[in-house]
Parts: sequence; structure tokens; C-alpha cells
Amino acid sequence: MKKISILLFIVIVLLGGCFENNNDKNYSEKISKAEKIIENYIKNNYEDVEEVVFIEHEKSPMGGEVFRGKVNGKAEFSATFNMSDLTIGTIGQKKGFPPIKEECRDKICE
Repeated sequence: MKKISILLFIVIVLLGGCFENNNDKNYSEKISKAEKIIENYIKNNYEDVEEVVFIEHEKSPMGGEVFRGKVNGKAEFSATFNMSDLTIGTIGQKKGFPPIKEECRDKICE
């Protein structure tokens, strides 16, 4: 009986680890997708964007994610992102961030 209890415990621990790894993989995939959406948005809506590099991301107190990065290697930004519907909330721009494209002032350019 003791051997069965130990074996059952080991199986439960191993299965729990498998589920956790799967969740981590799904989370990593969502983060990659969010970064791609933010990158495309910045490149499509702002002038002369050659490169978007993400430095870090963290969960925001409001429940989404906050991504921080640089545009063209110098201008810093932060973007809030809603993971449930894959939408950008806001983009905070620091000094040197490229100006918005003229054609994108009144609408979001895809």
C-alpha cells in the first residue's frame, strides 16, 4: 500500500509538471505574438522606423502586460497590451521617438 501511495504521488507530480510546462509555452507564444503586433503597429504608424527591440515585459497591475523597448536603437517606449483580445492599450513615448505619419494622424494605419 505504501508503494502504491508513493507511485501515485510521483505520477501526480510529473503530470503537474507537464501541465505547467505547457502553460509556460502558451504564455511564451502569446508574448511573441504581442511583440509582433506592437512592432507592426509602430512600424506602420510612425515615420522612419527601422528597428523595434523589446527590452522587457511584465504584468501590469490592471491585468495586461507592459512591454518596454527601443525604436531605432535610441528612442524608448512602453506599450500596454491586453492579452485576452490581443490589442494595444497605449504607447508611451520618450524623447526622440519618431513622429506619427501624416496619413495615420486621424486613423490607425494597418
